[in-house]
Amino acid sequence: MKTNEINGFKIVNFYLSELSPVVSLYKKHKEKSDFEGKDARINILTAEFGLPLAVIMQAKEVIGYASAIINHSNKVEMTCYFLSEFHQVEFKEALEIKAKRNFIQTFGDDDHSISKLKLAIERLIDWLNL
Repeated sequence: MKTNEINGFKIVNFYLSELSPVVSLYKKHKEKSDFEGKDARINILTAEFGLPLAVIMQAKEVIGYASAIINHSNKVEMTCYFLSEFHQVEFKEALEIKAKRNFIQTFGDDDHSISKLKLAIERLIDWLNL
């Protein structure tokens, strides 16, 4: 496991063992941002969830993660979600750098990387929404 450590927090590669807390964190964030005075539960994930590539942990708890998504300009972009704003300010850049490295190692940096990512996101989302 390749690790970056910052003040007791570890930025590590994403593994399936972190999938449940990552999905939960994403849903909490989306429910909060989509809240309009009604019960706004997220049941189905979309491509906006992306492909998780790196997580930040405190002790053994996932407190944030970075996902690769394809933005409206058809470019790869890293998005980060955190449990609190404090963590976002302190660790966002380091988490994005780790995720970008993982993306390039996994998909390369060529013309086909976007189509490979799109397929990987579709497969993950389909599997999670079963």
